Parts: sequence; C-alpha cells; structure tokens
Amino acid sequence: MCGDNVEGPYYQFGSRGMYDIRHPYKQTGDFVWPNFIEDLEEILRLPVHVSRIYGNADYICNWVGGQAISLAVNYTHAVQFRTAAYRPMTVDGLEYGETQEYGNFSFTRVYQAGHEVPYYRPIAALQLFNRSTAPYSGGILQRVQPRFGPDIAPARPRGLHTRSHLCHYSLGLSEIFR
Repeated sequence: MCGDNVEGPYYQFGSRGMYDIRHPYKQTGDFVWPNFIEDLEEILRLPVHVSRIYGNADYICNWVGGQAISLAVNYTHAVQFRTAAYRPMTVDGLEYGETQEYGNFSFTRVYQAGHEVPYYRPIAALQLFNRSTAPYSGGILQRVQPRFGPDIAPARPRGLHTRSHLCHYSLGLSEIFR
C-alpha cells in the first residue's frame, strides 16, 4: 500500500530515487564522527549519568566498538573508569550482562541481546534505565557520586555469552521475562 500510493508516485513523478539522500549520507561514514568523543567528554563534565548500553549480539552497533569509545573518552574520572573491573549486571539474582562503571559513566554489555536491547532483554533494559535515572529525584538533578572505586582486577570483559543459535520467536515467556 505505502509503496504503491506514496513511494511509487514520489519516485516516478519526482525524478527521485531511494538513494538520493541515503547513498551520499552513507558515504560520509559514521554520522557522529568526528565529534562523538568530544561530545561525550562535554556531557561527562555535567552532573548527569551517561550509560552506554550494547547487546553482545548486535551487529549494527558492535559492543567492541562501543567499549573502545568508552575507553577513549577523556574526562575527570577517565583513569578510574578504565581501571574499574567489569561487574555482573544482575536483576533478581539472574545475570544479564556486565558493567564497567565509575562515577557518572558506565558501559554495559547485555548478553543475548541484539540491536534493540529492550526488545531482547526487557527486564535488563528496565533495570539499566532505572539505574541511569537514579541520580534524579523528584525532577531535581542530584549530584552523582562514584558507585565503584578503582579495582585491581583488569578491566576486560569475561566472555561472549552468546549461543550458537538464537531465534527470539522460539523463546517462551519464562525466557523473555526472566
């Protein structure tokens, strides 16, 4: 319906193609480049919590690249963040991923999650959202205090935690809502 009634006439009578905008845009590379790290550094100077959340099965926004960006950011607590150990991210005793965190900055890798973490792991996503907004109370911004101190353990993820085959349509409710 949309293709016949909207896209078809647009392309046919508008002398346009679907790649007129998309192709040149994609040729520029990452749309946030070259300022993304500088933007993060500026935000981290504010008293807000910055949470970077990645699914370990995400092929669109790869967690390895997300981790590299997190480690490259220079801000007040960058050294402490880089040396902070990964800790299990759990909800009701179940481990959903692991988090590297110091002060107002965290990087979380959620196991068995693709590009849209809330779709694959809604319970974990809700917990991460609640943790990210915890510095707010009654709409008033509270000062963010470091949650973890520097740790002796190396800041390195423990493993991939992906199954060889995962079809989200075959999951039962107990798997989805655990």
